[in-house]
Amino acid sequence: MTCLVYPIETMSARATAGDATDRLANATDRVANATDRVASLEAAPLLRLRDLSVSFGPGQEVLRRVNLTIDKGEIVGLVGESGSGKTLTALSILGLLPPGARTEEGQIWLDGTDNLLQLDEKQRRQIRARRLAMIFQEPMSALNPVFSLGYQIGEVLRLGGRMDRGQARREARRLLERVAMPDPERRLRSFPHQLSGGQLQRAMIAMALAAGPDLLLADEPTTALDVTVQAQVLELLTDLRSQLGLAVLLITHDLGVVAQCCDRVVVMYSGQVVEEAPVEELFSHPSHPYTRALLDAVPKLDGRDPSFLGIPGRVPEIQALPSGCTFHPRCRVALETCSRSEPDLYSISSIGEAVRGQHHSCRCFLVEDR
Repeated sequence: MTCLVYPIETMSARATAGDATDRLANATDRVANATDRVASLEAAPLLRLRDLSVSFGPGQEVLRRVNLTIDKGEIVGLVGESGSGKTLTALSILGLLPPGARTEEGQIWLDGTDNLLQLDEKQRRQIRARRLAMIFQEPMSALNPVFSLGYQIGEVLRLGGRMDRGQARREARRLLERVAMPDPERRLRSFPHQLSGGQLQRAMIAMALAAGPDLLLADEPTTALDVTVQAQVLELLTDLRSQLGLAVLLITHDLGVVAQCCDRVVVMYSGQVVEEAPVEELFSHPSHPYTRALLDAVPKLDGRDPSFLGIPGRVPEIQALPSGCTFHPRCRVALETCSRSEPDLYSISSIGEAVRGQHHSCRCFLVEDR
């Protein structure tokens, strides 16, 4: 029998070469996996709500399987009557549900990596401090009446020891200048009752920007403002989107505001999304009877027909939701099946391709076969 004997150095070299090949293959796999993860993150929306349901107890579901996405740098309008669930949707994202409310199911993903509903309160607070911000309704109520504006903005900046008092004051002035606050140095010393409605709203936006958020939740930011100031606030939000890449969820009942500055519209009724479309598609091809009713309720100013149509009835109470489609008691074109079955959110393929690859969807049996 012939026995082959290799020098130890040769065997060691071959083993080393084999190990190096294996390490190279492993490294290549890791790079490929990392590349896939990066591509996945880049493709993921900034925020995704998936089947989010919130209730105040048995039989009191106020949000029902809400699905919503917001891309980086996008302004999404969330519209509907009072009681539709718009503000509660925003509070759910922040983790600031009112007493008695709880999340029953669903997911809230930020950048495709963090499910906010699985984070503890400390982690949620860090997210709110760094990545999410909200402009609440009624800025006079949201601001503390006994502290100056400079102190309240500075408090946000000092959070977590990021800045000392002097740095925070200088940054607060810079933020007021960014939101075009008249005489920012003086306004730092002003108290909320000394500011006009437009100045209060600018102050709230400055405070929201203090954390450098990726997403701004703006809850009725133009309510009770005159038309001129309203236009200035909307122009400010669109400028901030352009300058900072800020994404905005704009909660409003004013379809004129939506048409002016939003990229996409989500219509809510009785805790559900009933229609979603790019803004141009929604205004040119409204598909849900509720959306059409909202548009019909807007007064026409072209001089041909000054009348407008109101929507009969009102948004139902959560304890007494009608069976089937919750809008059918108020719907002018309801079918018999509408009172028995709840429609799904159908994709309307005939509308064509929409902005950024998004499609037009509608929760109505009338569009099921389109």
